[in-house]
Amino acid sequence: VEEYKRPTFEVTVDTLKNSYKLGQIVRLSGRAKTFAGAVVDGASVRYRVVRRQRPRWIWWDVDGPYAPSAWRVYPPMRGPETEVTNGRLTTDATGAFSMTFAALPDSTTDRALVPTFDFTVTIDVTDRTGETRSATQTLQIGYTALTATLNLPAQPINRDQAFGLKV
Repeated sequence: VEEYKRPTFEVTVDTLKNSYKLGQIVRLSGRAKTFAGAVVDGASVRYRVVRRQRPRWIWWDVDGPYAPSAWRVYPPMRGPETEVTNGRLTTDATGAFSMTFAALPDSTTDRALVPTFDFTVTIDVTDRTGETRSATQTLQIGYTALTATLNLPAQPINRDQAFGLKV
């Protein structure tokens, strides 16, 4: 790669320390730092948050148990993308930035279906020389803060034999 095309800094988004539910305010923070370890202060930060409904898998016993055609997805398609918010910030003296947004649900989706939404946050940081680096983080947020999945084998379970399950 040509010297002038090599990136000089990176953008990282901090790991979330809280669990969020729909209707709450989400706080996201990050940092812009050069590969040498120096901070990128005074850089322009643009962010955009987009919401999209996740498809939900449910079991329909169409052709009998364990039939390949028995799985159906509901709703059949992912929902449309909706921009929740966007804005501009500036990195502080430590190269850090933070933003908040409301994790609002789609009002056209019935709450009884217990939907989950993907909130995709795209962050573009432009330093004083005009170089731009980006970071993206996707958050899965629903009406409950925890989702558990139980992976059962496709064949019937013999309770006389030992078996393992992943949760």
